[in-house]
Amino acid sequence: MFARPFADARGFTLSRRLDRACADVWSAFADLEKLRRWWGPSGWTWLGGALDFRPGGLFTYALRAPGGEEVHGALLYRDLVAPRRLGFVQVHAIGDRGRTPLPCLDAVVSLTETESGTLIEGRCRRRAGPPADLDIAWPWRGAMPAPAADGPAGTPFGRVS
Repeated sequence: MFARPFADARGFTLSRRLDRACADVWSAFADLEKLRRWWGPSGWTWLGGALDFRPGGLFTYALRAPGGEEVHGALLYRDLVAPRRLGFVQVHAIGDRGRTPLPCLDAVVSLTETESGTLIEGRCRRRAGPPADLDIAWPWRGAMPAPAADGPAGTPFGRVS
């Protein structure tokens, strides 16, 4: 994988080639059980999440870094064209149950079938803050949702089984 800056230095692109068909790669984004196996940096622990994979839907997640710090985040899907393009806004926060907001990103991920598999290209730009229509109770705006009864301690999302 490599990144190259956009012209305005507020954005970046990522690309990666996978030895899989576009439909298989799309499925890895569209299925929560598959997402939990690869989402997040290597060595981080998946704490929980939920997925509503449709335009206007959310993917929410919580991860724990090897040092113990938690990251809570969400993708608000804007544009989904199976199996070729995902457009979304990503917001996330770190710290004590996600109380410190991090920069938000507008992102478009394109999947292109090649002779040897799929080329994934992601174009991301920073945005000033979460979109007004992101309907989720973020901890830095007010009360954090209580963890589900069967969920891991310290995360607002229920346990994924």
